Amino acid sequence: MTDFKIGTTYANMVDLNTFFYDSRDREPRAMSMDYAERIEAGDGSRPGMGWMEQKWVWGRLTEHYWNHLMAFVNIPIYVRTRKNDGTFEYYTAVMIIDRDEPEHFAGRVINAELTLRCLTEYLIMNTELVISDLYSTAQADTVVLT
Repeated sequence: MTDFKIGTTYANMVDLNTFFYDSRDREPRAMSMDYAERIEAGDGSRPGMGWMEQKWVWGRLTEHYWNHLMAFVNIPIYVRTRKNDGTFEYYTAVMIIDRDEPEHFAGRVINAELTLRCLTEYLIMNTELVISDLYSTAQADTVVLT
């Protein structure tokens, strides 16, 4: 099982290993998250501007796996991916092919690279906690008239 997940909704996210048919195809190398653009500020610093993005890179993939991933290109998706500090988090994003189509050879895709753009952290609420908090608040606000 891998910590990387993908889906068109949060509820239907699947582990990336779901698509693997070859044991050498494993989780992507998740490059550092960064802003879409760096600008040169007047003080010489280079602050990030725009949305966060991250590249997923594989040395090689089976054509079958590549075709599964292509179903998620250019549509809003949900992913679980590695943050710069090594932890994993859920995001909404759009996945694109950022450069030319990778090389296809002998049923393999060589140096496959996909970019997750517009990464926005997806907050997951613990519904039990929210419901219990609402119940407690409702009880505290109840006034008993005698």
